[in-house]
Amino acid sequence: MRWRDWLSAITGAFELGMLTVVGVSFGTCYNVDSTQIWRQLMSTAIANSLIVETPRGPSIAGTRITVYSVMDLIRANWSKEHILQFMPLTTDQLDAVYEYIKENQEDVERSYERILHRSEELRSYYEAQNRARSPFPPEMPLEERRKLMLQKAAAMKASQAKNENHDPARS
Repeated sequence: MRWRDWLSAITGAFELGMLTVVGVSFGTCYNVDSTQIWRQLMSTAIANSLIVETPRGPSIAGTRITVYSVMDLIRANWSKEHILQFMPLTTDQLDAVYEYIKENQEDVERSYERILHRSEELRSYYEAQNRARSPFPPEMPLEERRKLMLQKAAAMKASQAKNENHDPARS
């Protein structure tokens, strides 16, 4: 029997409530009602179907929102209501994220820390690149930079207006 046939047979037995699970733990036998197991499996499957693996990491199905994006808000102590107002999510989707994080906490935390570390490295790299390309010294206050940029923009506009008035092609 192929494993898919076996799985569908087990699934059918669970659906009909016909399967009783008997387990042995240190010589003790116990019976478990299959309908309870089926409900638990189905609730987990439904919640997990809302979270899908993508190249960007675990994401909410049908969106581009990753579990890590929601984790940023959770770590910032946002309430569920506030997250729902901020992100286009349903309550079920947000609950699925919380459940996914709870079930995979070690992996999610490890990946999240790697993402934060890489993000900090990239931020530092691009900040250094931008400083090297900036015409202003890094210690110059932002307000002074702003004034100089506005003056430069005004001079460019005046120059363009002057060139438009003296354009020989228009004469």
